[in-house]
Amino acid sequence: MLQELTYHPLAIVLAAAYIKKEQKTLKAYLSLLAEQKEEIIKDLSEEFKDVRQYHGGKYPVATTWLISFKEILRNNALAAQYLSFMACIDQRDIPQSLLPNGQPSEEGEEAIRTLNNYSIIIKRPATLALDVHRLVHLTTRNWLRKQDLLGH
Repeated sequence: MLQELTYHPLAIVLAAAYIKKEQKTLKAYLSLLAEQKEEIIKDLSEEFKDVRQYHGGKYPVATTWLISFKEILRNNALAAQYLSFMACIDQRDIPQSLLPNGQPSEEGEEAIRTLNNYSIIIKRPATLALDVHRLVHLTTRNWLRKQDLLGH
């Protein structure tokens, strides 16, 4: 599996979080990796500037992100909405109170937990701030653009 993910640390973290959250086997996850359509993954990786991520023509961060995001969309629409919103602002020090609907309710807290459990965001409890990794931020923006959900 590490070879499939080109040993990319963020891709490994995203894959491991998904496997843990969804209680999947490595074999099942490898099947999910193989099912992803190359042209979609390439589009999601469009603005990545670091050529090391393209080792072997693969886009491991976009691939692992897409697998996780599909699951998030299927099971927690508010978490997907939060991530989409965060992709439209700066990726660091996002106050939870800035999320849609203001201070998160119980449902909002669950959405944040979901994103955190998939390692899509990092929640800093001491400051009630959220961070999104630069490549997750870019991939999400590219997905929004591809879905025509991002203003031009």
